[in-house]
Amino acid sequence: MKKAFIQVLSVCCLVAAWEVAARAVGQPALFPPLEEVARQLGVLLVDGDFYRSVAATLGRAAAGAGAACVAAFALGTAAAFSEACRAFLRPAVVLVRSVPVISFVLLALIWFSADGLPVFIALVTMFPILYQSTLTALTATDPRWVEMAAVLGHSPLGRFVRVYLPAARGQLYDGLGTALGFGWRAAVMGEALAQPLRGIGSGMKEAQSFIQTPRLLAWTLVAIATGYALDALVQGLRRVRLERRLPAARPFALPAAAASAPLREVRVAGLTKRYGAHTVLADYEARFDNTAITCLRGVSGRGKTTLLRLVAGLERPDGGRVEVRPPGTLACSFQDDRLLPWLTAEANIALAIVPRCRDRQHAADLCAYLLARMGLEEMGDKYPAQLSGGQRQRVNLARALAARADILLLDEPLTGLDEATKRRTLDLILDWTRAYRPLVLWATHEDIPHTRQVVL
Repeated sequence: MKKAFIQVLSVCCLVAAWEVAARAVGQPALFPPLEEVARQLGVLLVDGDFYRSVAATLGRAAAGAGAACVAAFALGTAAAFSEACRAFLRPAVVLVRSVPVISFVLLALIWFSADGLPVFIALVTMFPILYQSTLTALTATDPRWVEMAAVLGHSPLGRFVRVYLPAARGQLYDGLGTALGFGWRAAVMGEALAQPLRGIGSGMKEAQSFIQTPRLLAWTLVAIATGYALDALVQGLRRVRLERRLPAARPFALPAAAASAPLREVRVAGLTKRYGAHTVLADYEARFDNTAITCLRGVSGRGKTTLLRLVAGLERPDGGRVEVRPPGTLACSFQDDRLLPWLTAEANIALAIVPRCRDRQHAADLCAYLLARMGLEEMGDKYPAQLSGGQRQRVNLARALAARADILLLDEPLTGLDEATKRRTLDLILDWTRAYRPLVLWATHEDIPHTRQVVL
C-alpha cells in the first residue's frame, strides 16, 4: 500500500511539474497545458479509427515479438547445451546487439514495406535480450536438480520440461518484460518512420507534421499506457502457477513381504576414485545384494557418498568398474535434499513416479501414504521453503521410495531427525524393503538395526 501511494505521489508531481512549465512558457502550441492534451485524448478515444490504429500497432509488435521469442528461445536453448553452438552464435548476437537501431531502420526502409518495417525493428531489438536471458537462465539451473531427475529416470526432454524450464521461468519472464518494453517502443518508432496506413506511430508522425503538439502528446500517452498494459500482462502471466494437483487420495497399503525375490547384485572390482591429489577409494573390492540392507559405515571422507555416486553413474571411476546385475532402475535419497522449490512436497514426491507410471490416481495414493508414514500428513501442499530441514529430508526420502526402484541409494537419510521420528522413518524403510526387495546401499555414521554392516 505504501509503495502504491509513493508511485501515485510521483505521478502527481510529474503532472504538476508539466502544468507549471506549460503555464510558465505560455505557448500552448509548443508546450500545451494538460487540459488541452486531455481534450485531444478524448477526441481520439471516440474515433473508431483510433482503435484500429492501436490494434494495428499491437499486431505488428506481436508479430515481431513472436518471431524474436521463437528464434531467441530456440537458439538460446541450443547455446545453453552446446559450447560449440554458443561460440558459433556469439559473433552474430554481438553484431545485432551492437548495431545502432537507426542503422537497422534505414536498411529496413529499403528492404521492407511500411507494414513490415515495424515488425523487423521489433524483432532485431528484442532478439539479443531474449537470447541472452534464455542462455543465462538455462545455464544457471542448479546441476544438482538435474542430477536428481536423471537418477530418477527422467529423459533429457523430461528434465528440460520439469527442471530446466521451471527453474528458468523467473529469468525468462524478466527478459521478456525488458525486451517487450524495448520492442514496443521500437515498433512505434518504426511506424513513425515508415508511416503505414494505421498505427500509433503513424498518428504521432501525422500530428508532428501539422504541429499538433497536444495531439502528439495524446498519442504518446496512448503508447505509454499500452506499454504499461503489456508489462502488467507479463507480470500477471509470471504469477500464474502451472502445477497440476493430484486427485484426492484413496487408501493404500504395502504388499505382503515377499518370501523370495530375484537376486540383484552390485559388484565393485578394483574401484579407484581421485579428486585431484586426494584418493578417496583405492582398488576397492566389494559385492552387495538385496538379501539385506547394506549399511556403508565410516568416518567422513572415507568415500561413502562417492561410492553411491559411482554406483548411480554420477561419477566416473579413475580405475576399476561397477557392475549391476541385472541392470535395473535406480533412485537416491540425497544428503542435500534437492527438492524443487516450485513444487509442493506432494509434487516433489510424485516427480519420482512420473517416469515409470502415468496413473495420477496411483501417484496420489502413494504420495499420501508416504507422507502419512513420515508424519507429514499436513505438509503435502507446502513448498520446500515452508518446511523445516528435517521435513525436507523426509520428503527427499519419500521421493526416493516412491520411485519403486530396483536399486535404492540412501545417503544419511536420518540426519537431523529426533529419535522418535528416526524410529518411525526406519520402520517405513524396513517395511518398504521387505515388500519390494530392492538392493539398498545406505551410507551412514550410525548403527542401523536389521542391516548388514560394511565398514569403509
